[in-house]
Amino acid sequence: MTLRSWLSAALGEPLFHFCLAGIVIFAGHTAWVSATDLERTTIVISGDHTEQLIASATNGSGEPPSPDAVGKLIGQYAQSEALYREAIRLGLDDGDDVVRAHLIEQMRFLIEDRNPPMAPDEAAMREAYNQNPAAFTVPAMVSFRHIPFLPAADGTSREDEILRIRQSIVESEDSFDVWMNYGDPFALSREVDLQSQTDLARLLGPEFADAVFQLEPGRVSGPIASRVAQHLVIVDKKTEASVPPFEAIRDQVNRVVMDERWERANRAALDELMENYRIVLDDRP
Repeated sequence: MTLRSWLSAALGEPLFHFCLAGIVIFAGHTAWVSATDLERTTIVISGDHTEQLIASATNGSGEPPSPDAVGKLIGQYAQSEALYREAIRLGLDDGDDVVRAHLIEQMRFLIEDRNPPMAPDEAAMREAYNQNPAAFTVPAMVSFRHIPFLPAADGTSREDEILRIRQSIVESEDSFDVWMNYGDPFALSREVDLQSQTDLARLLGPEFADAVFQLEPGRVSGPIASRVAQHLVIVDKKTEASVPPFEAIRDQVNRVVMDERWERANRAALDELMENYRIVLDDRP
């Protein structure tokens, strides 16, 4: 049988067509896998990325890297990229909460960059300023001086000692500053300038902050307990909460409005993303 007659006979057989189709599919799959593997195993380092590596090394050492050092930087980056790709290929990112959190954060950045909001104009800023004064209110502040007394080493009370010193200060013609060398070493400065009640509570405790904000300026008071000590306190200055003029806080108003716009844009982008997903609650144990 000649080759031509054999081919003619084979072409008429269904089994031959099935085998031929299998060969074509296998060849196509092999070519696709080869192209995919080639793409996965090809690490392209652009000129811009090389410049970034050089700039980072320069910032770290204070001087540009030598050509040999640049080659090492590129090699180290290529190794890191290869390790990353192999880790993804092996599925090492599955079930890793740290990797998951990092990828989520990266996606949030991508979403933010995709739909940046427009900067507000003058009218929008003034509208935000007038409609939400609480966002721009400067809280009440207090400035004071204090003399701290740490707990006694044996656990006994020092209240009588503190009250005697307070009485001496009140009866003395000397200024409070003269007495500020009394008391014990303390981490916080003995002159505390313009603290809000929230900040003071963070430093020395909410009870101390509440008590100090109720004091009248110019009077020696105490002992007032903080988290770590008892204090004699004299308030020097108190300011009421207030909203600064618009012109004085224009930049702050701009930041607040932009933050709100970013938040709205991000919510809209996430809502759009979630439209592509179906949520199923599985109550099975």
